[in-house]
Amino acid sequence: MLILEMTPLKPLKIVIVGARQRFWRLGQEELARMFIDKIMEDYPDALFISGECPEGGVDIWVKEIAQYKNRKFKPYPPKKKGWYYYKKRNIQMAEAGDLIIDIEPVGHTGGGTWTLNFAKSIGKKTFGTVF
Repeated sequence: MLILEMTPLKPLKIVIVGARQRFWRLGQEELARMFIDKIMEDYPDALFISGECPEGGVDIWVKEIAQYKNRKFKPYPPKKKGWYYYKKRNIQMAEAGDLIIDIEPVGHTGGGTWTLNFAKSIGKKTFGTVF
């Protein structure tokens, strides 16, 4: 009889980043929230990671939806305001995640897009979308 020792699979770590609140229009925000909800439905055992941007937007929606759906969530809040601290936090998230998803309103690029591009440069799986 052959017995194989199986190592339990680690949960997929999905980083979801994107634009802060002020860049979203109402219809776009609704679509982005629905997209986040769908990802969490499709990957119920994943650990979801986001940045807790103090200016709201995608980071906060990920946290709210994860709490509502009772999904595992790990925040990566910046230590202080300013690009230096946001960039440092974004690097940490990209390194921690298995899949990095950037959600942006049409015509906008920002810290989420930077994180997606950094993640690509270190060989992570990425997906970017606009609404």
